[in-house]
Amino acid sequence: MSQTSQKEAIALSEYNIGWITIKPESELVAARLMLDDTHRKIQIPGDPFTYYPGRIGGHNVVISCSGEAGKHQAAECAVNMMRTFKNIKVGLLSGIGGGVPGPKHDIRLGDVVVGMPDGMYGGVAVYDSGKMTAEGYQLKFHLNCSPMVVRQAVGGIQSDTVMGMNELATIMSGLSNVQFRCSDGLFDQLYDGDQLKPRDTRVAAGPVIHHGLIACGDWVVKDDEGRDELVRRVKGDVLCFEMEAAGLMNTFPCLVVRGISDYCDKHKNDGWHRYASATAAAYCKWVLQELDPRAVGGAETAASMTGIVKGKR
Repeated sequence: MSQTSQKEAIALSEYNIGWITIKPESELVAARLMLDDTHRKIQIPGDPFTYYPGRIGGHNVVISCSGEAGKHQAAECAVNMMRTFKNIKVGLLSGIGGGVPGPKHDIRLGDVVVGMPDGMYGGVAVYDSGKMTAEGYQLKFHLNCSPMVVRQAVGGIQSDTVMGMNELATIMSGLSNVQFRCSDGLFDQLYDGDQLKPRDTRVAAGPVIHHGLIACGDWVVKDDEGRDELVRRVKGDVLCFEMEAAGLMNTFPCLVVRGISDYCDKHKNDGWHRYASATAAAYCKWVLQELDPRAVGGAETAASMTGIVKGKR
């Protein structure tokens, strides 16, 4: 991942992978570190966002950052990206998330959660948009799945992982920026209220990948009891919480990937942000390495798929 020199940006129409991040000091940097080649940044009159283009494998990729948490800000970033880069076929959303530990899923800090169809959900569930009824809380609406071409790539990764191939570890080991590696100063401690909860030593080295349901809403979840109540509200097997995906799934068809930086409790802090951002970004790179450029080239554009972008630039 040598990035000592930058190339001139190519034609806007030649970028077909759009990658959205939220936090500039962690998530954006982690995504940019994954580029095999970097192109000079792009700023377009009338578009408030800055774009960081480059190449990963056979894909021309453009990365941007909303700079603010929340689904509306992420949606604005995505809509502007689709308006400026009209040939975007596949979207990615990567960054940090709060994990939901439990007996079924041994989720730990630095692990990766990938939003994939689970039960009645397409991969992302909104927990704060619904109504209270005599039967309990009912969600107001459901969100689309990620594009089929991406889900096929994720399936290939799942197969590779079972067969013992771990490209995620290879990508992480090649990170040139040491601030985004896991250091001895990071401690993974899970609490039950105020009591430290003992856990078995994990056999697996490095981050583990989990596929399933991601819960999204406007609340910052910092209480384990509140976290568990929201899981019950969703009535699904929630793996993590975040705040942006709901703004994208029906407007910017994308794969949502989260690196676990906390457990949605009062002990959360920023210490794991960079490493968790890097593991999520590394997984996105693995997906692009798995994804055949010919399959992307033959896919429908994100803008035409959703019909959101109609203006011309």
